[in-house]
Amino acid sequence: MLAPATTVTWAMFFDAWPILVADFRSEYHIHLERVAHDPRFTWREFAFYATGLLSSPTSRIYRRFAPRNDD
Repeated sequence: MLAPATTVTWAMFFDAWPILVADFRSEYHIHLERVAHDPRFTWREFAFYATGLLSSPTSRIYRRFAPRNDD
């Protein structure tokens, strides 16, 4: 699957924080609110998982930023 055509910024991700938290839980079984305080969970890991959601059509983040088909 292709990622959404929209350029998604980090600000857009953080504006959608509740959706991001839900997706981390459902897609990766990661409790984002817990690991956010764990120094072993790095920014690199967070970025890897967060951007990975843009390639998963089942994720809420993907659906939030996916181009609309107004056909």
